[in-house]
Amino acid sequence: MAKKEDISFFLKMGIKIMVAVFLLGVFFGVNTDVYADETEVASEEVLEKNDEGCYELEDIIEVAAAERVVYNEAKTSSYDEAKIQAIVDAIESFETSVNVYDYKITTSEYKEIYALAKKRAFLAANASGINNYSYMGYNYSGGYIYNINFQLGYSKEECIQRYNAMDAKVNEIISKIPKNFTDEEKVLFVHDYIVYECEYDFVNYENNTIPDDSYSAYGCLVLNTCVCQGYSDAYEIILSRLGIESEEVPSASLGHVWNLVNLDGEWYHVDVTWDDTAMGHRGASSGDDMLGLCNHNNFLVNDAGIKEAGHNSWDDSSQTSSSSKYMDLGLSNVVSRAYYINNKWYYIYNYSTTQYLNQKLCSGDVFNPTATSTPLVSTSDKYDFSLGYYDGRFYYFSYFNGNIQSVKVDGSDYKNNIASDIGISEDVVELAVRDDGLMEYVLYTSGRTSYQLPKTSITLNAPVAYATSKGSQSATLTWQPVEGATSYQLYKYFASTDTIVESKVVTETSYTFYGLSKGKTYRYIVQAICDNGKSDNVSGDYAVSVMVGKTLDNNICPTASYTYDTNCMILSWDAKENVNRYYVYKYYMSSKKLVYSKTVKTNQVKFFSAVPGKSYRYLITDKELTDLTNYNGKDTICVNIPELK
Repeated sequence: MAKKEDISFFLKMGIKIMVAVFLLGVFFGVNTDVYADETEVASEEVLEKNDEGCYELEDIIEVAAAERVVYNEAKTSSYDEAKIQAIVDAIESFETSVNVYDYKITTSEYKEIYALAKKRAFLAANASGINNYSYMGYNYSGGYIYNINFQLGYSKEECIQRYNAMDAKVNEIISKIPKNFTDEEKVLFVHDYIVYECEYDFVNYENNTIPDDSYSAYGCLVLNTCVCQGYSDAYEIILSRLGIESEEVPSASLGHVWNLVNLDGEWYHVDVTWDDTAMGHRGASSGDDMLGLCNHNNFLVNDAGIKEAGHNSWDDSSQTSSSSKYMDLGLSNVVSRAYYINNKWYYIYNYSTTQYLNQKLCSGDVFNPTATSTPLVSTSDKYDFSLGYYDGRFYYFSYFNGNIQSVKVDGSDYKNNIASDIGISEDVVELAVRDDGLMEYVLYTSGRTSYQLPKTSITLNAPVAYATSKGSQSATLTWQPVEGATSYQLYKYFASTDTIVESKVVTETSYTFYGLSKGKTYRYIVQAICDNGKSDNVSGDYAVSVMVGKTLDNNICPTASYTYDTNCMILSWDAKENVNRYYVYKYYMSSKKLVYSKTVKTNQVKFFSAVPGKSYRYLITDKELTDLTNYNGKDTICVNIPELK
C-alpha cells in the first residue's frame, strides 16, 4: 500500500525552534506597562515561510517533536489550576493580550503551563489561524511573567466564526453516534467518519504549497481537506468531547503525526491519515486519496503493529502500546467504512490474504470480523470496494469491472450494475456516498462527477396536531411540519360512528375551519403526503379534539422524530418561560393507563429501542400529576413509527 509522507504539523510551541505554540501562533511581545527591572526574553530563531508562502517541513517537524517533550514533562508536574485556566480563558476568548502577573507564573514553569493550557483549549487554538508564526518571547519582572500578547491569524470575529463552525461540526458528528455505543465503537465511528468524509491535500503536499488550514482540524472538519496534522487534531478533539483519552504522536523521521487512544487502560495506535491512503489501482495516483476508501490497517494496533504498517520510529511519547486485542480478531481485514444500522454492523471484508481478491459486503461483529462476517449478497462478485449507504440501501463498486452495485440493508433487491440507470457508460474507479445522498464517483477516463440518489422510501411520522378555538364559530388546526411532506390531507373524525371523512388538502401547516357551532366538539386528523407515500396515521387514535368557543389546555405540543439507525425516538417542544423541568408520561391505549416515564430539564426527551411499526402515546406537562388513575388519554400525542420500506 502506498504511504503518504506528510507534514507532521503538531502546531505546538517549539523549543529548538522557538515559535509560537502549536495551532495558535502565539508570541510574547513587548508590553507597554512599566515594571521594575523589566526583562525581555525572545527566541533567537524564527520560523519563516518558503518562497511559496508555506512553512518548511524540517522546521515544522522539529517544532512538533520539541513541543511533545515539553507537554509530556508537563503532564507529570503539578501546577496551580488558576495559572493554567488564565491562559485557557485568553485562548478561548481569542484575546490579543492578557495580564497574568497576579498568577505569579515563573519563567521556569511557563513553557509547561502553556503547553497544558493549549491542549485544553485545543479547539480554539485550531480556530485561531495556525501558521501566522512570528517569534516567542516574554517580558518579566522580578522573576514573574506579567503580560502575554497573542498574534492571531484572523480577526477576533473571524476566529469566533471559525470556532463556531468547527464546534457545530463536532456536535453534528457526535449526534450521529448511537447513545448505546461502547468507547471502542465510538473510536471506530469517528475514525471511519473522518477517513470517509475528509480528503488528503495531496496536490499541495506534492507541490510544497500546503495552506495553513490543511494543517488544522478546521481543514479536516469544515473544509474536508487536510494533511496528517489536521486529521490527528480533529480526531483528538472529537474523542476529547466524547470523554475518551488520546494524544498525538509525531515522527520527525517520517514527517508525520498520528494518535494514541486509551481504551480500558490500554493504549492503541490509530493513524487516521494512513487509513485514508489510495492504493495505486487503476485511475488513482500512487499515494493519492481515494473517494470512499476506509482502511483499518492502522487502527487500534500496538507498537509492533504500527511499526509493521510502516511507522518505523516516532518521537517522545509517554505511553507504550502492547495489547494485540484488536489485531488478533481480523479488524485490519475490514476494508470499508463500517455502518451500524438496525443494531447490526455492515462492512466490506477481505477474506483473502491477497489484496482485493475476495472482498465482499458482509454483516457481522466488526470487532471480531474473522469469526462473524457473513456475506450479505451471495451473487455479488468478489471485488467489492468503497461502501456507501443512503436511504436503506448500500452502494459500492466492483474493483474488477467498474460496476456500481446496490442492495437493500436486508440483502434483497440486489442490483449488479446501476451505472446505466444514471447515465454512466465507463468504469467507475472511486465511489463515495454522502449522508444527504450525493453519490460522488470517479470515472476511468472522464474524471470526477456526482449524482444525487433519489430518496426511495420517505419516512413520514404522523404530524403532531393540536387545535384551538379561534372564535365562536371557528377553530384552527395546527401541526408540526414533516420532513419530506409536499402537502397534508385533513380529515374529519366522527367518534360516535368511528367514521373518517376526507376534508381538505393543504400545503401549509395550519388551517382554520369556519361555520362551526359554539360549544360543540370537533375532531380532526392530519396526514402527511409526499411524492411516493403517506404517513400511516388515518385512525381515530390520531384525532385531535377542539371545543368551539373554548381554548384547549394543550399548550405543550411536541413534534416527534425517529432515527432508524439508532432506534431513537425524539420528542421536542417549545420551551416555556420560567419552566425548568417537564414531566413525561406514557399512555397505554389497551389498558387506559397513564404511567410516569421521566423528568427532564430540557425541552427534549429521547426514547431508545423504539420499534418500527408500533405506535406510542405520550403526555408532557410542566406540572407533576398527582393522580394518574382514570385518565382518559386526552391531550396525549400519538407517534407512529412506520416500517422501513
